[in-house]
Amino acid sequence: MARILVTGASGYIGSWLVAHLSGEGHELDLLLRDEGKINRIRQQCRERGGNPDKLHALKGDLSLPDLGLKARQGESRTWDVIIHSGALFGWGLDYQQAYASNVQGSLAMVKLAARHEARLIWLGGFMLLNPVHLAELKLDECVAQDDYASIYRKVGVYEASKIEAHFRSRLLAERLKVNFNVIHPATVCGHSVTGEVDSHQALFELCTNLIQGKLSAIPGNASHQLPLVSIDSVCKVVAEVVRQPLPSGTDLLVAHPDSLSLADNIRVLGAAMQVPAPTRFAPLFLLKLLLRIPGLEKLFRTSRESLAFIRAEKPDYREFQAFVASRNIALPELKSNLAQMARYIADQQPANLVPLAPSP
Repeated sequence: MARILVTGASGYIGSWLVAHLSGEGHELDLLLRDEGKINRIRQQCRERGGNPDKLHALKGDLSLPDLGLKARQGESRTWDVIIHSGALFGWGLDYQQAYASNVQGSLAMVKLAARHEARLIWLGGFMLLNPVHLAELKLDECVAQDDYASIYRKVGVYEASKIEAHFRSRLLAERLKVNFNVIHPATVCGHSVTGEVDSHQALFELCTNLIQGKLSAIPGNASHQLPLVSIDSVCKVVAEVVRQPLPSGTDLLVAHPDSLSLADNIRVLGAAMQVPAPTRFAPLFLLKLLLRIPGLEKLFRTSRESLAFIRAEKPDYREFQAFVASRNIALPELKSNLAQMARYIADQQPANLVPLAPSP
């Protein structure tokens, strides 16, 4: 079993990852700004079938120089693998805070991996593998000039900071000869068995709007995509890459090959929650203009930044299909997964908002 350093363990994906990896017997050091969070993380780990005795708190902070680890006990530890799943997430983020945590923090993780001669796995996002999107952002020019300011103006602070962090980290890892793989999850659609999904995830907001009657039209058109993956599938993939790494520098999209269009996703969600799904479409450019009106983003629980993730390009699932076949990973049935998540989200709403049939 490996000794692994994990960032982002208090977040949605990270908390499921540590439960899964500890359940497989790995020893995990969790980089935590607040070491007191370890008790809640251990409790979650136990509830999710992991081994909380394998979790150890390590005080550190992605936004601090050298992760706050310099001259600390943490620098004397050694790790076989470092998993970087931590990031400051949200819409309308402050640039300086996002840059410190997401960009500088990611670069610090690469340097830490180099010092420890550890394998590095970091979590990106499916938009980072969309060549049309990246071409629209003129990414090649930004990387060549090491200037990402134009991307921040186009897509907002969160996504731009993830883009900058990813491509600068790749260059640094290659220069420092760090062995690394990058896992790019699609939009996470909860746990395939329990449906559990964090309230900050995009689909939680979408379902809440659907329940409350605030989703009167489908963003985009019938061709727009929203690739999905269950959180348990993400965990299985990361665990497999820990066990047997891909060639250094490999990017792997993690998205269910049966992912539906956004419109079909919404129909499945509506049916599971017994609420009507919209049939009309609203052009993305029009929505972006309307959401500039003060107060509308809050009223409709929708950020202009989030609309950038709705794209017409269909991802190429072939590499992921080959990966899961070669590692004998069974993927859950996607529509059942979506329906289970929808029921979970509906159960979190005030009881008077939606009449639900009993869960099967």
